[in-house]
Amino acid sequence: MPRQKRAGRTLAKIESATRQVLADPNWGRDLLNTNEVARLAGVSIGTIYRYFPDRLALLDYVWPDRGCTYLPIEGPQETTVPAL
Repeated sequence: MPRQKRAGRTLAKIESATRQVLADPNWGRDLLNTNEVARLAGVSIGTIYRYFPDRLALLDYVWPDRGCTYLPIEGPQETTVPAL
């Protein structure tokens, strides 16, 4: 957690940029990367890594319950072919 106001503002920019990437249908959760977050936040990639060791830590920060949003893993689904 940041101790100074400036650091808090930087973290807020990073969080906002991360949320932008997650909301963008061209990026989303699976294509989230720290370079794009840094670009949108207007900070260096090193600044991102000062606060977060990797993209998963970044996801955990802005979307802590994301694990609960995945679909359950099930066996192969039976598919039926409609009769013509």
